[in-house]
Amino acid sequence: MDRVAIFNTDNNRCAYFLFENPGELSLRSQGQEAGEASETLDCTYTGSLAKVAFPTKDISDILAHFHSAKVSLTLTGAEGPCGIAGEEDADCLVIIMPMKIVEETYYSEEDIA
Repeated sequence: MDRVAIFNTDNNRCAYFLFENPGELSLRSQGQEAGEASETLDCTYTGSLAKVAFPTKDISDILAHFHSAKVSLTLTGAEGPCGIAGEEDADCLVIIMPMKIVEETYYSEEDIA
């Protein structure tokens, strides 16, 4: 998460969790001025959610409190609450809200006839 956070800006301060390939979680961050970061982790997941975004600093702070080697994220949707629990942290359950994903278009090419 620390490497992903390097590329956060005031306008884009989230980490995107992408479930594009079975068995993989891609973490991505990008800022138009700062550049882009991407990390891939092994994971097991079920469901059809393709992309969710969390504030990078918030999710990093939350994960730092867990002592477990593995944590589980229970996602209810791209904009619904997410529960985070650790295998070895039986008394700890954290609820976090994802950020709304808004796709920005910086420019578009128009056909000239």
